[in-house]
Amino acid sequence: MKIPFFVPAATLLAYACAFGNTSRKAPDFTLRIEPRGSTVEVIAQPPVGNHINLEAPAYLQFSGSAEKIKPTTKAEKRVTFLLKSHTSTSFSVSLYLCDDKLSYCEKHEVRGMLESGAKATGPALKPKAAPATPGPKTSSRSKPKSGFLLNEPEEALRLAREQRKPLIIDFFAIWCPPCNMLDTDIFSSKEFSRATRDFILLKLDADSDVSWKLRSRYKIAGYPTVIFASADGDEISRIVGYRKKKDFIQEISKAWAHRTAPVVQLEAKALAGDLASAERLGMMHLERKEYPKAIQWLARVPSREEERLAAELALIEEQQEEPKDEQKKTDKLIPLLSESIRKFPNTVGSIERRLKLIELLNEGKKPEEASPVLKDLIRVSHALIKTPRLLEGQDYGVGDLWATIADAEEQLNEPESARASWASAAHAFASDIPAGAALERGRNLERAYCLFKAGKTQEADQLYASLEKAYPTEFTFFHAHASMKLKLERFAEAETLAERAWKNSYGDNRLRSALLYAKALRAQKKIERAKEVISQTLARAQAPSDPDIRTTKHIQALRDFELKNSQHP
Repeated sequence: MKIPFFVPAATLLAYACAFGNTSRKAPDFTLRIEPRGSTVEVIAQPPVGNHINLEAPAYLQFSGSAEKIKPTTKAEKRVTFLLKSHTSTSFSVSLYLCDDKLSYCEKHEVRGMLESGAKATGPALKPKAAPATPGPKTSSRSKPKSGFLLNEPEEALRLAREQRKPLIIDFFAIWCPPCNMLDTDIFSSKEFSRATRDFILLKLDADSDVSWKLRSRYKIAGYPTVIFASADGDEISRIVGYRKKKDFIQEISKAWAHRTAPVVQLEAKALAGDLASAERLGMMHLERKEYPKAIQWLARVPSREEERLAAELALIEEQQEEPKDEQKKTDKLIPLLSESIRKFPNTVGSIERRLKLIELLNEGKKPEEASPVLKDLIRVSHALIKTPRLLEGQDYGVGDLWATIADAEEQLNEPESARASWASAAHAFASDIPAGAALERGRNLERAYCLFKAGKTQEADQLYASLEKAYPTEFTFFHAHASMKLKLERFAEAETLAERAWKNSYGDNRLRSALLYAKALRAQKKIERAKEVISQTLARAQAPSDPDIRTTKHIQALRDFELKNSQHP
């Protein structure tokens, strides 16, 4: 077989292994079909002692269809496909199995059957059926029942251009609590479905390299970030963090009203004195971390002085200084932070600024100056808890405020008060869980951590175990549970949980899980195994061309760990 010279070496090895074996050595992988609301989840898992070759092709194909559907997630111990509900039909899943000793690698195909009316949660993909007679080019995925296309950026952009519909792009991560809260509270609601019927919807998993291009284009700095864009992909507006349903639906309405006037067309209006346009531009640039432009436009809008000050603070903070000049930066930041707190003493934004001021004072070894700021932080947080209307439209909830209070009390060396506040935070997150969603992912992840910090380790253990049972092929809860065990110095338990996280992870979360697993191994002096985990993970990691994408930082953290442990075994 002639292979093109530009095929990566890792891919050549995968194909060589796959086609070099004429007899089957591994048992077939298993298929599990799980109904989840409006879609169905097909999960392929390898037999014991084997893993899935991530470099080789993997796809699902329906009987009678030529389309090969790609996985939505791929990990060595799990490949997942999300499909629309439809009538009974057979399908096959093809992938490559390798033994864990890497002595062979071979292609396997397993058949399955979807029953009529099967349903499941999550974004959907639908196979394209070949038309009986030639006709205009259409896509069977243009209106999936679940609403969102998953990890299909080119398809979404194409549909938006062809149908002249604006886009909603949700940049999410499976481990991100507010991302999961948006799924539970908003994206699955009838109100959202009605409000977005004339949009093209796209979900992009931030841990997957398929998201890199648009993450770079839209300068995504945190999750969740929801981008509203024109039919040509030009940004209209964005939401960073969680919002209540009412606020989110209002933002959809605003985006629809501005669908033909994206950000690129706003400058002329703003320069002509339109304050609404200047405000939109300023807030957009602030969220994109383009601080000079944010300051330029927000300075024209008196009602946005607090945000302008935030942009000035962020601009100073991001400036690169030589270590010897870092004190100059601190000397600029402290008075500006103090001024902003004085002007806006009781807002949610003032919480963030007090936290930064406390950090700088502690770094400068000025605990006597940090102490009154900590006490003031506690006072304002309590006041906001008692005035929930001030939290409307903010990426901050009651549980977050109790956690802020607890952390401040820890710094003031008030352990009993801190534990009580952590318990209040756990209660607040539990109270916020929607009825009928006892194992909701986002708030429960926050709740488990708060229980641990409150000293209720057994309750935290039980909650993590329940979440792991409910989501057995996901890395998230094993990772958080392992982190807790590591802090408790229960290193053997941490190792077991971290290994589960690592084996069920992919993309960026595989890099994070590898580091946690290696730390648990190092704590038990299993240095060689820790190095092996890091080496295997780095060998498969691909660095993005844009250094601002977080993948670069995760790769560097693994390299730093590898270097440190090679120098100090």
